[in-house]
Amino acid sequence: MISEKLKRVNLLLIVLFLLNYIGSAIFVENFFTRFPFFSYFVEVVLLTGSIFLVMSQTFNSDKILGLGHYFPFWVCISLLVTYLGVLPLLVISYTATNLMNLNIFFVLLFLVNVAGYTILFFGILKAKKEI
Repeated sequence: MISEKLKRVNLLLIVLFLLNYIGSAIFVENFFTRFPFFSYFVEVVLLTGSIFLVMSQTFNSDKILGLGHYFPFWVCISLLVTYLGVLPLLVISYTATNLMNLNIFFVLLFLVNVAGYTILFFGILKAKKEI
């Protein structure tokens, strides 16, 4: 991040993300036994906001010319695929557990995670070290 103001906004989003997780773990009664859908949704919104700030700074700089070799770009894409890809699956599983075969759900969940971590792995291999 180049702008000092955007760095503070991004830091605030990260702190809110952590506070949401810790607060949910403390105050939500079934946090560890049932999926805390509202907490996860808030975390996805905060994470998406942070990724938007990083990507907007990347696209408004000279880093756009070597985007394929820029590691933070790959991390942002991987997080978006993982978190946003899991969100619809969790909505479906949360609302229609009786209508859906859980084996299909877990296979789809596995495939979304494989896609997200494959993107991250590809980014690690493709990124160039900055001096």
